[in-house]
Amino acid sequence: MKIPPEKIEQAMVSAMEHEPLVQALKQVLADFVADESRAALLPDLNAEARAYNCGRAAAITDFRSLLVELGLKLDSSGELSH
Repeated sequence: MKIPPEKIEQAMVSAMEHEPLVQALKQVLADFVADESRAALLPDLNAEARAYNCGRAAAITDFRSLLVELGLKLDSSGELSH
């Protein structure tokens, strides 16, 4: 069963009450983007592999942006805003 958008927004607001969970999610997202960005810069990659890593970093950045739109309070650097 699909959750309605209102319930998703309520869940995000509720998650803010559990700051350790939000901090963990923030750290996982930031680490993932950093790892994929570094991997894209490895000197032995061909153009296809480099594009793949950049695409993964872009996808997780888009996911983080969606979480912010749904109510998760992160600033532009990915830090939790109080």
